[in-house]
Amino acid sequence: MVRWLVVVIALHGTPGLAAQAARLVVSPNLPIPAEDPTAPIVEVDFALDPQDPDHMIAAAIVVDSAATDIWIGSHIDVFTTMDGGAVWDQRRFQMIAGADPWLSMDPEGRVFLSYLGMRTNPGDVELLYHSSTDGGSTWTDARSLGTGHDRETMTSAWLDGRSVTFLTSSRARWTSENSSLTYAYVARSVDGGGLDSLAALLPNNLRSNTFTTVVTRDGTLILSLLDYATGTFQMLDTRRAWVIASEDQGVTFSKPRFVAEDLAPRTYFVIAGDPTDRFAPGRLYAVRTVAPDSTPSILLSWSDDHGRSWSEDVTVADPVAGARPIGPANIAVDEEGTVGVAWFDSRNGGDVRTVDLYVSVSSDGGATFTEEARVTEVTSANDTVANGRAVDRFGQGGDYFGMQPHPEGGFQLLWADSRTGVYQLYTAHVGIAPG
Repeated sequence: MVRWLVVVIALHGTPGLAAQAARLVVSPNLPIPAEDPTAPIVEVDFALDPQDPDHMIAAAIVVDSAATDIWIGSHIDVFTTMDGGAVWDQRRFQMIAGADPWLSMDPEGRVFLSYLGMRTNPGDVELLYHSSTDGGSTWTDARSLGTGHDRETMTSAWLDGRSVTFLTSSRARWTSENSSLTYAYVARSVDGGGLDSLAALLPNNLRSNTFTTVVTRDGTLILSLLDYATGTFQMLDTRRAWVIASEDQGVTFSKPRFVAEDLAPRTYFVIAGDPTDRFAPGRLYAVRTVAPDSTPSILLSWSDDHGRSWSEDVTVADPVAGARPIGPANIAVDEEGTVGVAWFDSRNGGDVRTVDLYVSVSSDGGATFTEEARVTEVTSANDTVANGRAVDRFGQGGDYFGMQPHPEGGFQLLWADSRTGVYQLYTAHVGIAPG
């Protein structure tokens, strides 16, 4: 049964505009069956085929149900459907430990999977990747991009008549026994070839994490990163967000461009590009979770000059209105230029491990957003015995979850929650209907 949620555009920080009506149509939550329903599944990313929305591929960490360690005993599994979710195929990539799975589908339908993996015990943690030319049915053997990586992501685009996939990560290089520098690492694949290293950038002398990467409509590659600690692991009082830009497909990059310095602990900021010229060519959006006075909220801003300057913040999830956002948000922009923002929220549970997934959208370039709409049908109490050590590390089901623009409009969400008592995967579509 489809749930119709009538919402009214809220004037977040934009007085003087007339209210607009919209209907968010949230589909039923579709469970993704797992071969072992007792094993927690967390930290999921997914790719949605823009030519065939019935074709979805998800990658997640699966923790052995008997594991006593969240790292040792974790694997990367891929879940693929060709029929809109009626049937899913689950494929395991064997390893001693795995983390940070990410997927990207290039414009010609090739799929890239990356993750951090330890293949022997004891052994090094490598950045590994595979590719698939048949939609995820078969995959190449693992190829390594070396050690020292963290928090890798990928993005794909059509550039100068070529299908290009970029991978970025944070790569640590130790300068002494107790100190290190963090580089922004960039690799690139052209027309489905192997990922070749392009650059290792040193933004500053602090520890930092890269996160999402965007190719804007005008072909500029934008990397997001945040710094959070000194080289000797002394945590900073606040997390600072930056972007760096490349106008030559990753060969050279700008100096870091400042975004904000108020990110909440253990959160990231996520960027997304507008595929249209509806509001400005090459518009870039950034969403982040902030927690002044320990009261989290979700803020959005945008840049029309590749991150050199940013708009004033717009509040997406406002605690004054009852929202209790927890953890990082996610953002996507559909083919009409509609912006969607989603986040986990504890308003129905009272603690940070009892959450629902919420979403809000903007049809005016981020100036105003709809009231929050609940996506999950059941509030998830994640602090369960069955989740074991997984909930200690992933209190909301992961440091990130999946959100993609849907080719037919709206957004597809894919996440982990514990409505059955153990983390499992679910997906739902959020459509936007006229008011």
